[in-house]
Amino acid sequence: MCAVLRRVASRTNEPSHKIEVHGLTTNLDNYLVRGAEGEIDLTATEFKMLTLFAQAPSHVFTRSVLMDVIWGQEYYGVDRTWIRASVVCAAS
Repeated sequence: MCAVLRRVASRTNEPSHKIEVHGLTTNLDNYLVRGAEGEIDLTATEFKMLTLFAQAPSHVFTRSVLMDVIWGQEYYGVDRTWIRASVVCAAS
């Protein structure tokens, strides 16, 4: 019984995996994003992009870095227009 209580107690002391930037809170544990008006629905790709940008807010990413980090080897055929549209939609 004591071991179970220690495990539960250690879980409550674990650090939270949240990123807060410009009024947005990104929770990496449960893939939720909250703004001033509540929860924001994002696709998996939009969540990855937002997380990447939030982790390095002053960094400028090249297209190839975005493609590698967000899509990995699966990005064949994704064009520049889609990336641009995703960034604009996620920013608004």
